[in-house]
Amino acid sequence: MALSGKLENELGKSKVVEDKAPSGKVEDALSGKVAGELGKSKVVEDKALTGKVEGELELKASADDFFEIFSSKNHHIPTASPGKIQQISVHEGDWETLGSVTIWNYVMNGKAETIKMRIIAIDKEKRLVTYDFLEGDIMKEYKVFKPTIQAIPKGKGSIVKWSAEYEKLNDKIPTPDHLLAFGMSFSEDIGNHLVSA
Repeated sequence: MALSGKLENELGKSKVVEDKAPSGKVEDALSGKVAGELGKSKVVEDKALTGKVEGELELKASADDFFEIFSSKNHHIPTASPGKIQQISVHEGDWETLGSVTIWNYVMNGKAETIKMRIIAIDKEKRLVTYDFLEGDIMKEYKVFKPTIQAIPKGKGSIVKWSAEYEKLNDKIPTPDHLLAFGMSFSEDIGNHLVSA
């Protein structure tokens, strides 16, 4: 299940930068629609189990405010996006130190799921945070999943870029476009919450 072309929807733009698995249909995680109904997407490479997906969206919230939520105030995300993110708790460390581990409880496609993740990079100058998913529902299909979220200033608002490096457990696993769409969706919720607060 891989995309072919550039996925564009109401949340922003996303694309498969690299996918090394067989082509097929991809369903949008939020609506269940086939990606072709949402726009175009592109598979750059199609040879193995590893790849990278990328997407971006424009927000009215400032890059600094958005970055602060992901770099040190994850516990505010359930307030900003209660329909998607139910709870985030610290498992090891704290909210903002490299190596800290958090557990996220979320709802995707109407199903309650959990993921445990470690902060592996924080770049305050670039307003960038990278996580390494350790265990949970997503890891039933992916051996590796490392999302990076970056907030880039644009006027009074920001461009939020999501990317994720991944390795599928087997070639029957879909390209994680649905996970990218989910992340971009709750990012939009966070942006809206920040400007309304």
